[in-house]
Amino acid sequence: MVNHWLRRVFCLVVAGVLIVPATSSQANDREYVRDALIVKYRKNASELKRSDARKAARASRADRISPHARDLERYRLPKGMTVEQAMKILAQNPDVEVVEPDWVVKALASSNDTLFLNGALWGMYGDASTPANQFGSGAAEAWAAGATGSSQVLVGVIDEGIDVRHPDLAANIWVNPFDPVDGIDNDGNGYIDDVNGWDFANNDASVFDGGTGDVHGTHVAGTIGAQGGNGAGVAGVNWSVKMISAKFLGASGGTTSDAIAAVLYINDLKRRHGLDIVATNNSWGGGGFSQQLLNAINAGGDLGILFIAAAGNEAADNNAVASFPANISCTTPSRSWDCVLSVAAIGASGALATFSNFGVTTVDLGAPGVTIQSTRPNNTYGALSGTSMAAPHVAGAAALCASVDPSVRGRALRDAILTTTQPTTSLNGRTSTGGRLDAGRLLTVCQPPAQPLAGAPEQLAVSASSQGVLSLTWVDGAQNESEFELQRAIGACSDTSSFATIGFPGAGAVSSLDTGLPDGTSFCYRIRAISRYLVDGVPMVSAWSTGAGGATLPEPPPYICSAQTHEWLDMTGSTALTLGDDTAATVTLPFAIRFYGTSVNSVQVSSNGFVRFLRGSATEFVNTALPEASEPNGIAAVLWDDLDPSQGGRISTRSFGTTPNRRFAIAWEGVPHWAVAGSAVTAQLVLDETTGNMMFNYRDVQVGAPGYDGG
Repeated sequence: MVNHWLRRVFCLVVAGVLIVPATSSQANDREYVRDALIVKYRKNASELKRSDARKAARASRADRISPHARDLERYRLPKGMTVEQAMKILAQNPDVEVVEPDWVVKALASSNDTLFLNGALWGMYGDASTPANQFGSGAAEAWAAGATGSSQVLVGVIDEGIDVRHPDLAANIWVNPFDPVDGIDNDGNGYIDDVNGWDFANNDASVFDGGTGDVHGTHVAGTIGAQGGNGAGVAGVNWSVKMISAKFLGASGGTTSDAIAAVLYINDLKRRHGLDIVATNNSWGGGGFSQQLLNAINAGGDLGILFIAAAGNEAADNNAVASFPANISCTTPSRSWDCVLSVAAIGASGALATFSNFGVTTVDLGAPGVTIQSTRPNNTYGALSGTSMAAPHVAGAAALCASVDPSVRGRALRDAILTTTQPTTSLNGRTSTGGRLDAGRLLTVCQPPAQPLAGAPEQLAVSASSQGVLSLTWVDGAQNESEFELQRAIGACSDTSSFATIGFPGAGAVSSLDTGLPDGTSFCYRIRAISRYLVDGVPMVSAWSTGAGGATLPEPPPYICSAQTHEWLDMTGSTALTLGDDTAATVTLPFAIRFYGTSVNSVQVSSNGFVRFLRGSATEFVNTALPEASEPNGIAAVLWDDLDPSQGGRISTRSFGTTPNRRFAIAWEGVPHWAVAGSAVTAQLVLDETTGNMMFNYRDVQVGAPGYDGG
């Protein structure tokens, strides 16, 4: 709904390397770590080449930023080597894809629960609540309607740490069931005993170190999900949400490299374990644009995770001078919706806070952010102001909506939040919606739709795209969907397959990529259309991930070609296909056939003498030498040539035998060649249910031209 476009150019390309400069007009007031760089290598860069890059920059050490980003490192530079000098050196290195500063970022802070009843918790009120304030978030109205949250819905708090022992927070802090405290990385995510999350600033599992630190993170967490209805302290927007602490800020702020690691950690929890993480809260900002942070946020968006960001506290127009990460545009060619929500702050009178940033196309909505009471460490409470306090109202509301309606995730959740904002004079022309968060109104759309879904996604197919990457395609046979839910299980498809959600492609999508997969592992996928509670359609398919590049699948086991005794199957009584010149028809097979590791239930029969087993075009009339990476791929080329059934002949199919020993024949009988009058082709492909073999039969192949005749 909002396009977070920027009015300045932040990236340069030098010798094929993307350079995000530390010295430019956009960076005059942006602080970065003076002895560090973020470096991304190209995927084919060997360890020797990486070592050469480190030596060229004179890096005193190089640390991998995250176990989930093997090509991403943080260089520490020695005295005498500036960031600018190192960037110029690395710009000439063909094995480096991106080099950028490590920006310094900082926190943006300037019920029957006691503080709710005494009027101090105005940010939770609505115009119909008691106490009332029309400029509050409306959370109290959602509570009155019976929506107080769910422990099955999670929010990542990327911030300072959280006091996990605070009595108003302890019950709502996520406890990792996959990695008990035993000194072992039980779930293999690269972090040992990450029981409540991880401290990326200090690289340990303690997200709260006691003392007077972690005030900001604890305060933010209380607004999202402090316990409600317990007769004490404050209430969060969501009384039962589970919060994951991804601590990367300290008393002096934090770095972009640690923020990247935090975002990738949250992404991996959802991808690895299927946790229902609907959003992260990001009440921090500063520094400049980071391509690697954008990549991490985009990866979360592909998983359906909203990145809710504070707009900034400089009283500035984000359209004119970008504030990061709020100004990041989280869209990709395959996902058109923006996963970033930027939040301004308003006061109890409805006025835009004097400190709050704004932007008619770069800030989405407003929320309470002035004198916000919430939890503080060591069983205390207090008030803070800032866009830092506004963003968690939105994060809590997102989780509240998701708890009511299990089908509203990703794009649907973003749209629900933005389309239910309450028009507000102070935000008109200063945010894209011109309105403020209204959780009560939001809950009116977090319900099943009036009309059920029609149809379902069909013909889910999987093919290898590149090393560790599988390409999934399907036919959008559903109507009225708000998005699709894509799930993956390890192993071949079966009734006992254990699925985890890996993404939420938007309405109308017909493809998606699954990345970072181990070689030689079998996966099962399924997809369903979602329209609020109502779902339909769960086609399933297995595939193999390959370690080789290209568009072909591995052979499990390899196909072998050999001559066989000729046996033409009589096509009397076959089903004719209506095909013209350079056309194809989709045919449902009577049994599934394995094609290079993929279970195929339907094929495309081409008028030009071939059968396509994978999704894609099947009308090409100029044949090529095989194997060939260009289209068409995934075919059985029985007699691939420029045939034209509109001039005569018959193309048909017929099934023979009974289960489990059936055969299925596809035949081209007397089909002319487009360019040779009086020509005719008669050939046949036979699929065998029992063996999985394919038989190519030829009877009469006469086109009356040199080089073509045979039979």
